[in-house]
Amino acid sequence: MPSLGDEVGSVTIARWSILGAAVVLMAVLTGCDNSCYSDLTCPRPPPLGGAGGTGGGSGTGGTGGMEIVCPDDPADGPVGDNCGVWVSASLGDDANSGTQTAPVKTIGAAIGIAEKGSLRVYACGETYAEAVSLPSGVSLYGGFACNNNWHYGADNSRAVIAPPDPGVALRLTIGVNISLVRDLDIRALDAKAPGNSSIAVLALSGSKADVRRASINAGNGADGKDGVDGKQNGEPAKKGIAGLDGAAACSMEPGFGGAAVFAQCQEGTTSTSGQGGDGGEQSANDGGDGLQPPNPNPLGYGKGGKGEPADGAQLCTSGSGGIQGADGADGLGSLSHGRLTPQGYIGADGEDGKMGLPGQGGGGGGGARGTAACGAAPHGGAGGGSGGSGGCGGRPGKGGQAGGSSIAVALLSDSIYFDDVELTAADGGDGGNGGASSAGGQGGLPGLGGPGLGGVGLHAGCGGGVGGYGGKGGNGAGGHGGHSVCFAFVTGTSPHLGAYKHAWGTPGKYGLAGDPGSIPGLGQFGLANTDIALDP
Repeated sequence: MPSLGDEVGSVTIARWSILGAAVVLMAVLTGCDNSCYSDLTCPRPPPLGGAGGTGGGSGTGGTGGMEIVCPDDPADGPVGDNCGVWVSASLGDDANSGTQTAPVKTIGAAIGIAEKGSLRVYACGETYAEAVSLPSGVSLYGGFACNNNWHYGADNSRAVIAPPDPGVALRLTIGVNISLVRDLDIRALDAKAPGNSSIAVLALSGSKADVRRASINAGNGADGKDGVDGKQNGEPAKKGIAGLDGAAACSMEPGFGGAAVFAQCQEGTTSTSGQGGDGGEQSANDGGDGLQPPNPNPLGYGKGGKGEPADGAQLCTSGSGGIQGADGADGLGSLSHGRLTPQGYIGADGEDGKMGLPGQGGGGGGGARGTAACGAAPHGGAGGGSGGSGGCGGRPGKGGQAGGSSIAVALLSDSIYFDDVELTAADGGDGGNGGASSAGGQGGLPGLGGPGLGGVGLHAGCGGGVGGYGGKGGNGAGGHGGHSVCFAFVTGTSPHLGAYKHAWGTPGKYGLAGDPGSIPGLGQFGLANTDIALDP
């Protein structure tokens, strides 16, 4: 269940008026220091009119004896037809001029007209199925009864901004002056696409606004999608290449050993076997070593075999098998709570696992010596077989996607003030699980040594070594759970608050690692709170 409470912030910023805007303009023209108007800390200036009046935008003054001309807040007095652009979802047409008798239909169209002159938009208390982008300096007021001579009153419904598609409902953009926002109900839908967030209000850097008498509601964040498993489409990692056989005795001079074989694996990794030793007439060569050898290598993995010496005191030896490739590292769960950008919230995905390394190639077998007893045939001995290449490394699991967040207000600006507002965040999305890795490929079989010739006393060449298995890929980590917060702001900024009510929902759960038993690969729970500071 959401928690609900009332809080009053420590910073109080008064409403802005036309007089305040005029002071700002004078400051620009004269170079005077009026910094309080730029940071929303000036005391409230006296009203332009008396305590009240009647009629349109310039009604009769009250005790002050002055006319009220387009009050900054409709609650302070009557608003005339010529004070701004009027909008009604039910009565309007975007081809209209925007008067009370000919209102436009959408808030977006009204803002476009207001930017060219009045800088004010007055909305009937209806639902507007559109996302709104409000430039700073253009004010937006709800609470008018368009079917009752555009009467403003607390008993009228607020204007509802409710886009039909998921995304940011109200975006506050950069501008020179401040926007006054009154009597709105702002609603963002639940996020649909995996990992997306629901944000009701997003205030971009450089925006300025004074928001009062508003209800701001975010929908649920969407769950993050799971990371892809390393064993894609059920295909195993690539096997090693089989070694090649050596030449037979008395077939060539010298009797060539099998050529080294080469395996090209993912991400540019390779495994190469050792070549077989050649068999010469008088003596034979050693086989080559398989790559990549471990360092150090006290057990002689992938070493080439010895060739038969000229005195025949020893026979050739076979190449040794290659060592298994190193396993890829598992991904780690992110400790970051995510970032806040002009595009919205970006969650912290789980880290991908790393690729397993190929197995070492097997060593080549040593060759056998030849003899002139071959007669007219070539006098070469039998060649050694080459080793098999190592198997390719296993594919890693991909990290799980972060869950989307539910954020009532996301702030990249330090010039936004809230008073008499209700903020509600729904549930954060769960982080996706990390993908499981796949095993490494089997090493290639060794080549055979060439056959000997017993009638003339020639021995067979020796075989190569088997390639090592590829290392296992690393598992992907789980994604971070989404947040449920009323205010999200970049580090170094914060909301300026008067009176407000707030409620939040349930944070998103962490995603599991591709290896469910891995603690370092777990994601993190999302946060549920009034506010959260995020990296930009």
